[in-house]
Amino acid sequence: MISGAVSVVRGQKRTSANRLRVNREISALRVFLVGADGVPEGEVTREEALLRASARGYDLIEVQPGANPPVCRLGKWADTAAVSPPPVEAEQRTLWVPVGCTQTDFRLKIAHGRRFLTEGGVLEVVVPVEGSRDQAAAEQVLRKVVEAFSDCARPGAVKRSKTELTMVFSPVTSGETRADRPDTGE
Repeated sequence: MISGAVSVVRGQKRTSANRLRVNREISALRVFLVGADGVPEGEVTREEALLRASARGYDLIEVQPGANPPVCRLGKWADTAAVSPPPVEAEQRTLWVPVGCTQTDFRLKIAHGRRFLTEGGVLEVVVPVEGSRDQAAAEQVLRKVVEAFSDCARPGAVKRSKTELTMVFSPVTSGETRADRPDTGE
């Protein structure tokens, strides 16, 4: 390991040794400065960047310490510190709904799928097709599924193959209305 390098183990929280540096904590003599509006201002000395930040009422935040020179942006440190970590990829499950599914079984599958979607999961619905004449019946089943999830999920595009129809449903975010969602044309 290089002398003075900090080893960061995946999954660990940021510590004082590997957190973002602000203002006088930045040790580089020259930095690439990005304004608060996201417009690059070019390479300047650390002192010049600190002067520009204080003149505009911002902090100087080192956002890419590994770059040469390090990239710093103007912004409020409180805003940056309050930003939550990137969202964890949603869990995805597959729900098989065959063409000959009974009404009771269909309701049970929809209830399980609805609960999973309201918990924030992504649901892939697969309708198996047993031949060319089952294609129309499979499309009808998929339309029923779209209708059943219309208030709690956003449908994706239909993927067709010789053996199945597949559609992925994403959970509806709070505040999103049915009018905000794109029409799938199905």
